[in-house]
This record gives sequence, structure tokens and C-alpha cells, in this order.
Amino acid sequence: MGDMYEIGDIVETGSCGDDATYTLYDNGLLMISGTGDVDTTDKIGKKSSQDIIKVVINEGITGISDSAFLNSNSHCRTIQTVILSDSVTLIENYAFSGLENIENVSLSKNIERIGDGAFQSSEKLTRITVPDSIKSMGGWICPYAIFTILAMVPPVLTAYGSFSQTIYVPAESVDAYKAASGWSMFANIIQAIE
Repeated sequence: MGDMYEIGDIVETGSCGDDATYTLYDNGLLMISGTGDVDTTDKIGKKSSQDIIKVVINEGITGISDSAFLNSNSHCRTIQTVILSDSVTLIENYAFSGLENIENVSLSKNIERIGDGAFQSSEKLTRITVPDSIKSMGGWICPYAIFTILAMVPPVLTAYGSFSQTIYVPAESVDAYKAASGWSMFANIIQAIE
């Protein structure tokens, strides 16, 4: 994935999980590689004072742990784009919470779970497309976004947080979503994908 993005000069490297490492470039690109979960980003940017603009999670990383990019790291507050490779199957609770500048998220086509508040406070993130691999979604993922959920079978809602914008689902599944536990609360904003 690295060759698809403009690579600047390396300003910092380190560990962000048991088998996960990061490389931060002078253009704000953060690339995470390795295997397993991204556990913490607390230290990223501290050595170099480099703000992060784009996060690319490379193939091999399978999960983003609870609060991994939570806004407690000031260098993460500038993130605008998040791109997850197809090996990522899990985004835990509040993984990118509090990051108000996120505008674009490219989810893994194999994502199975998105936890509570995963992109909470990302008011600039206006659309999220969730692939058909999704099995479980938390509440308050991103209350400001229009969701397009490609799964024919409604994923389990583990919390009944807010969806305030339209939820688009496959036309043949609209009734199933409107009747499903948790989803029925949002029946008035569930519509067929056009």
C-alpha cells in the first residue's frame, strides 16, 4: 500500500502494538505495519512534533484497539483521512474518538465489527460506507454521518446510540432492518440504496 501515497522523509518510527510498528513522515503521513492490533498511539509525533494528516493501516494489521487514536495525543487531532487495509476486521470502542478533523474513512472490505463511538466527534465525516462483511456495530459510531450499509442481513447493534442522518441499506433488506432489534428505532431514516 505504501507506494500509492506520496512518501516524504521519515521523521519518526516506533512501536504501536505487540507486533505493530509505525513510520511517520514529514508530510503528515502515518503508516502502520506489522501484524495484530494497533494498541496505542500515545507516543506518535512526540519525538518529532509532527502532526498526522493521513493514517494508512497496512496489510497484516487486524484490529484497532480501544481508544488507540483517542484525541489525548495532540498530534492525532489533525488526522483528516483514515485508510484501513483489507486485513483489518475490528475497530474497537472509541478507536478514533474525538478526532474532529477526520473527513474521509476507507474501511476494510473485511471489517466485521465497529465499536461504540469509533469516530465519535468527527463532525466533518459526513458519509461512511460499511461493507457487507459487517456483523456487529456499536452506538454513536459517528452520529453526524450518512451511513450506507451493504450487508443484506442487519448487523447486531451492541448499543443503541445515535444515528441522526439517513441509513441506506440494500433495497431487498429495508424491511429486515426496520424490524431488527435496535435498528427499528431508526426505521424512519432507513432507506434503500439508490
